[in-house]
Amino acid sequence: MADQLPAETLTSKQMASLEVALRLEGDYTAEDIKELVVRGACQAWPWNDSIAITEIRVFPRQRALNVWLASGKMEDILALEPFVVDFAKANGCSKLTLTGRTGWDRALKHWDSKTITMTRIL
Repeated sequence: MADQLPAETLTSKQMASLEVALRLEGDYTAEDIKELVVRGACQAWPWNDSIAITEIRVFPRQRALNVWLASGKMEDILALEPFVVDFAKANGCSKLTLTGRTGWDRALKHWDSKTITMTRIL
């Protein structure tokens, strides 16, 4: 079973994979993510050389576990879903959300696509 692992256990391949994914937006580095995980602000989910990053978002009426970063092989990322779901339920979350590029809707056909996130660089 994959457990939530602290950032110090991430492999160099996972850190490099994060860097590739993070370059698309430029908001964080892999070291920034590692620091957030150590502080408990987000969770790292490594699987083989792939990784997903989640955060618990608290709203007035519910809690959600947001998957906001994933990098690596699609099959590895998809293999994490049952463990992420268990973690979300154990932490009082009533739903999962995902922020990602288009294409995730094809991989996650059992999810509802409710909104899109758009960015305008100023």
